[in-house]
Amino acid sequence: PNTGTNYYRLKQMDFDGSFEYSNIVSVTIENDKGISIQPNLVKDNIKLVVKKGYSKEQSIQIYNIVGAKVLEARLPAGTLQKTIDVHHLQSGHYFVRVNTNEEPKVLRFVKM
Repeated sequence: PNTGTNYYRLKQMDFDGSFEYSNIVSVTIENDKGISIQPNLVKDNIKLVVKKGYSKEQSIQIYNIVGAKVLEARLPAGTLQKTIDVHHLQSGHYFVRVNTNEEPKVLRFVKM
């Protein structure tokens, strides 16, 4: 199946040549690259871990709890791990947005 919404319908054929179609069913397939942040509670660095690398460079933004962008980085094509220095950020909750080819992935972490 392809990523996104796929539509399926079965065709049942009998031995006598007659056939019947089923109802159309939709199935949504998400191509989750398995992005995670390690650890979630950080002091100096976060490690962005990607299960399968992207074929194109991706952009990364980090936002504070009020939605202000505080950091921007790039995830080169094929990269499976990226360490991002966050030691200069104030303590608090942050959101990491990875702008993928599909839809953006948003993760969060807490800076101590």
